[in-house]
Amino acid sequence: MKCAVMRMSSPFIARRRGAEVLEVALLLPLVLTLLFGMAQFGWYFHVRHTIQAAAREAARVACVYGTSGTQSAATAKAQSIITGGGLTAGNVNIAFSATPESAAAGDNITVTVSTTWGQVGFPSVLPSSWLPVFDSSRQIQSQVVFRKEG
Repeated sequence: MKCAVMRMSSPFIARRRGAEVLEVALLLPLVLTLLFGMAQFGWYFHVRHTIQAAAREAARVACVYGTSGTQSAATAKAQSIITGGGLTAGNVNIAFSATPESAAAGDNITVTVSTTWGQVGFPSVLPSSWLPVFDSSRQIQSQVVFRKEG
């Protein structure tokens, strides 16, 4: 016994196919915006963490008592962390409140590591008015204070 399957050919099915294309056309920009926004937020927090780690380690090296606590050693440590984080060390500024060599025991040494989003971020596909956190002039900075050993 054969069962005959009837195919329904109605104008409703043809119209439904056009609705799917319209739904994709309307939702695709929103989904892509969310994906690119998430990627940029992830990169931003990675950059921020790398800058903080570089400042902390540079201050730690600068406060060491003796001949190893020099500004050049602290700068080299910060640059190695910056390049290890995937950033270009030339785009990041490293500043010291006092040179570690001339600081007396007990003096505070402040290390500031800073950059701008325009130097380390990737170009935004979103207008900066949508996500002002990704403005190219946005300052990313970390400042750490350690006391010179001695």
